[in-house]
Amino acid sequence: MHQDNVMCYHTDSIDTEVTTMPDILIRKVPSKIVTTLKARARKNKRSLQLELLDLLEREAKTELEEQAKAQAEAEFWAWAAKMRAKLKGRPQSDSTLIIRKARDSR
Repeated sequence: MHQDNVMCYHTDSIDTEVTTMPDILIRKVPSKIVTTLKARARKNKRSLQLELLDLLEREAKTELEEQAKAQAEAEFWAWAAKMRAKLKGRPQSDSTLIIRKARDSR
């Protein structure tokens, strides 16, 4: 019987750049931490490996979000500095009067 969709799993036929992900090895993890993480994995109904991967993903996502926030903040302050330089020397109205007038008209 011939099958057209048979996959070959010999090592020499696997494209390792596409199919593998890096491994991380952490040595000398204190027993108390391992016990705590295993309990957490059990509570979440998944393996220790999946629990640790989830933990790493969430931490990496948090780090990326913090980096994006810092980048956006830096871009804002750069824009604000440009605007201050552009408007330097021009007379500015007192915004208090405009806000008061808007409140009084309600």
